[in-house]
Amino acid sequence: MEIYPGSITDCDGKRFLTKEFRTDDIISYKQHLLTVGASGSFLPMHFIASATGLTAYYRIDGFVAFPEWLAQQDWLGEVQAAKLCGIFSQILRRLLEAEDLFLDLEDLILDSDSVFMHTKERYVKLAFESRAGYHQPLQRSFLALLNSTTSIIDDEQWSIYSEEILRQSKEENWGLTGILKKTTEQSRYILERKWPERENFRAGAPGQI
Repeated sequence: MEIYPGSITDCDGKRFLTKEFRTDDIISYKQHLLTVGASGSFLPMHFIASATGLTAYYRIDGFVAFPEWLAQQDWLGEVQAAKLCGIFSQILRRLLEAEDLFLDLEDLILDSDSVFMHTKERYVKLAFESRAGYHQPLQRSFLALLNSTTSIIDDEQWSIYSEEILRQSKEENWGLTGILKKTTEQSRYILERKWPERENFRAGAPGQI
């Protein structure tokens, strides 16, 4: 699957991420829903069509892509794994809300660069991106995103607990709702437990960590 590069541009005092697409990459009814802001799950956006394709403009004032946001966090006084479970619960809720409106989101590209965090309020918006001919169940896309975080998040607790979420999701064949229940419970469980310091933290059997 080809990943299209994006660029940042400023216009009329607003900041946009722009991406080029083929004309048939984003179905017309989805372009309309995104343009009118029908779903709060996605960044506001508009499109300009040309003879050569489609340019998408994502309004990103106050938001940064997830990897950049992670690099800015010092997590001082916070339990990082619990906060991350909360963020991934937000992503799941965004997907479920959008699915109710768009009906079919199996063409949605979901990766760390399509997740945007508000710099102050820590809430999530997604950047809608799709490809003609691309189809993957949202559950699988989300789990692939979750799995990819171990390479960009240097936290032993998160590594262990994200792996547990992945394992149970696959074994139980959960949909988005089942995974959301797990991430919500996991966040609460982490905060209720008195975690040892990082150097004393060790992996155990699932449920015995």
